[in-house]
Amino acid sequence: NGIPENRPFNIWCFGSECEYMWPRSKGLTEQTRQEAINYVQRNFAADMGGTDILPALKKIYESRGGYHTLDVVVLTDGAIWGPQETIDYVKEKRLVSEGLFRCFALGIGYSVSHELVEGLAKAGGGYAEVITNVYGGGWEDRVVAVLKSALAGHVGSVEMQLEWHGEDGQELVQPPVSFKQSPAAISAISPFIRNRVFLLFDSGVQTAQLTAVKLNIRVPGSEAVTKRVLPKRLLQPDATLHK
Repeated sequence: NGIPENRPFNIWCFGSECEYMWPRSKGLTEQTRQEAINYVQRNFAADMGGTDILPALKKIYESRGGYHTLDVVVLTDGAIWGPQETIDYVKEKRLVSEGLFRCFALGIGYSVSHELVEGLAKAGGGYAEVITNVYGGGWEDRVVAVLKSALAGHVGSVEMQLEWHGEDGQELVQPPVSFKQSPAAISAISPFIRNRVFLLFDSGVQTAQLTAVKLNIRVPGSEAVTKRVLPKRLLQPDATLHK
């Protein structure tokens, strides 16, 4: 019920094998909504064997047709052997599509793999929730949060640049000092979770001044968005965090 009218959608079931509701996604209408409700009531049961998510994800990606974007919401209550292969596949497709493909995950029950659910969402530029006890109430808002995230606009790669100025006030083209960065690559960070980027500089005297941290965010089908963060220089140890 949270899908906008005419928004293309589809439902896939997976286990040891996978199957779909329609060969190709259909826009949401009152008729297709009812077809989906009937399909879930008729077909959703723990009777399809194991939890083979990777083959299902591959078929979903390959059958996306001519749609410009693809958002996959994975609903699972199990775990798989070697989840990293599945997570790597999702990350690869997100990078290849430049953010047009995203993956969200909703884990249900005490046996669900947190590594799988959270890994899929992080690699796929999406959002994840794990609901251990569906009988305790209060889980509906968390399901809605996943659906709302999937309806948000797509964000492509992210690039970070450091702006330096020398003692004469002139902007420097090359970084005047060496530093270490973690994570080393931020191009695929998810916009739905809090991200931290750490820069470790030499503690020696710096002759240049870091004046700004610039983030270039690519938006599919639109111009890049630039955000500038002005750093605060601390003259003595402090607990300040830039946000």
